[in-house]
Amino acid sequence: IQRPENARTPAEIGYSYATYTITVGVGEVLALWHVPIEHTDSARRRSLALLFHGHGASKDNLLPVARELLALGFDVLLTDFRGSGGSSGHDVTIGYREAEDVRAVFEFARQKWPQQKTLLYGFSMGTAAILRAIAHKGVSPDAIVLEAPFDRLRNAVAVRFRVIGVPDWPAANLMILWGSLQFGYNGFAHNPVEDATSLRCPALILHGDADIVAPGDMVNAVAEAGGAQVKIIHGVGHMPGAWSAAAEWRATLAAWLSEHGF
Repeated sequence: IQRPENARTPAEIGYSYATYTITVGVGEVLALWHVPIEHTDSARRRSLALLFHGHGASKDNLLPVARELLALGFDVLLTDFRGSGGSSGHDVTIGYREAEDVRAVFEFARQKWPQQKTLLYGFSMGTAAILRAIAHKGVSPDAIVLEAPFDRLRNAVAVRFRVIGVPDWPAANLMILWGSLQFGYNGFAHNPVEDATSLRCPALILHGDADIVAPGDMVNAVAEAGGAQVKIIHGVGHMPGAWSAAAEWRATLAAWLSEHGF
């Protein structure tokens, strides 16, 4: 696919922001937007949401999510994964290497804003990166919100073949084998459902009931493995619910956050 680029900024949703660039890996950089708000609630002053986008997207894709979290009183930090937007590189590994990006951003946020509680939000590929970062990179947020997660890379690839009317066997396996050889990791072992067993913080999974790319069986497998709560967003396909069902999305998240001390 064409390299995703940012077409909008937080200014277009009415917020001022700061741009940061941090290093990751060997000679690579990540581009971040930090969007603070004027806090009237002292409890919310300690809350920072780190947002991680899906495949084929960049951080501007999550501006509707940022808008809702800002309305809920969070400061927000949006990241371009490597291969997207203002970050370096051109390759994507569907959450495997991106876990290192999550780790780098998390450590930066902890150093820059040490008094704030951290909420990690990811959509699709971003959920896999978050779960892997927690399981393998020592990331320890105060809570996470996962939207449209996949359970196993093989299943995620297979369902995309089925959606376009192509048999997933052997096409999905061949694609994962090719990608594994190209990028130097075992795609068949990239399974967020296994990483989810490392969860020790409150976890919410948001699932659009019209999502055929990350269907309910995938979502429920990840939820069961990680002890996460699942909330349905009605009429939403494979996209952040904040795009088309903002009121329901915000109300659902607000209720869950209140239960967990945010």
